[in-house]
Amino acid sequence: MADPAIHFYGSASGTRITNNLFLNCDRSITLGNGIASSHNAGLIQNNFIADNRTTGFSGPAISLETAPAAQVDNNTLFLGGYPNAIEYNHPATTGVFIRNNLTNKAITGLNNASASLATNFTSASAAWFVDLAACDLHLSSAIPSVVDVASAVSGLTTDIDGDTRPTGTGYDIGADEYTGLSSSSSSSSSSSSSSSGSSSSSSSSSSGSTSSSSSSSSSSSSSSSGSVTAGGSSSGGGGAFSVFSLLPLIALSLLCSMTRRSDQDTR
Repeated sequence: MADPAIHFYGSASGTRITNNLFLNCDRSITLGNGIASSHNAGLIQNNFIADNRTTGFSGPAISLETAPAAQVDNNTLFLGGYPNAIEYNHPATTGVFIRNNLTNKAITGLNNASASLATNFTSASAAWFVDLAACDLHLSSAIPSVVDVASAVSGLTTDIDGDTRPTGTGYDIGADEYTGLSSSSSSSSSSSSSSSGSSSSSSSSSSGSTSSSSSSSSSSSSSSSGSVTAGGSSSGGGGAFSVFSLLPLIALSLLCSMTRRSDQDTR
């Protein structure tokens, strides 16, 4: 299985991954790296994740792999073959909240991990979204199972487009707060790319306050004006917060054209 597009571990903490698009990634977001390398707390909110492929080495779109006190709220995910959209794993993954996520796949706990789940919807239909192929997971109409039925999440007052939550009589499930207006991914100023391969990786690779982006091999990853705020790093903990946005279309296209390299070479 390929590396995630975004992966923080090594005692990193407080990472915020918000308002991004991910298209055709084997795995999109992972906090923690198994029993030996944890991530503490952190927010994963308001992201669009779509995988339209029928081949590849897919895994869960969002994975908590020893990530105590993490929050996974109001993401929209529509995936192909892998059975789970979100996984939380390992006994030290405790105190986790997973709320208001809209997906067509299961949310699953493994190996004695524990989490509080609330108002997630796991039976989404492709017809509900504007354009799956372009990772435009805005709602195309007001879906009764989704609109005005979500739980309130403290501090989460806008959606992926910056629209106010709630807009109607209640909060909506997923990253998009339905406004009744025609929405497209351009309202998030997004860019996208696609190719075949295994994965592209954007992760913190230094300690302290700096962050960098790297590619481990080739899959399609798409991001917009969203951000990743890192309170640590993938190779060691601590440090001041830093913010970086994922690469735009041209840079992503170059990364996606790279040939597959071994894990040793990429590091």
